[in-house]
Amino acid sequence: MAPARRTLLAAAALAALPSAALTRRLPPLRAYPREPLRIDDMAPGDWRLLMLSGAPVFVHRLAKASKTSGEWAVLSGVCPHAGCNVDPTLGEEGGLGCPCHGSRFDARGKLVRGPATRGLATPPHVIEAGMLTLL
Repeated sequence: MAPARRTLLAAAALAALPSAALTRRLPPLRAYPREPLRIDDMAPGDWRLLMLSGAPVFVHRLAKASKTSGEWAVLSGVCPHAGCNVDPTLGEEGGLGCPCHGSRFDARGKLVRGPATRGLATPPHVIEAGMLTLL
């Protein structure tokens, strides 16, 4: 195998590591539109990965609740820059990071550092009595 090809394959394997590590730490739960999921068992600061129609969605119980956004963040797990899956193990100060190009988002999904030009999308949802319903 040529050295350039080995380098490319090694880089591809390393790029897959954050996703593999995330899968081990946060096993994804399958979510279905309009079917409630219990989330009140999450501790402050916890992240939960859901898969909704094959797309990653993160639920985060914020360490500090605010009057405007409450104690929960429900965020798309897809970086708006190039469509890579974000990872909570790559974020700073409790946020999320993109392993592809280095964008960083805070715990509420707001853009901290690009190359992305906007924050993470918030899927339509309702939270009532400790249950999350994705719409």
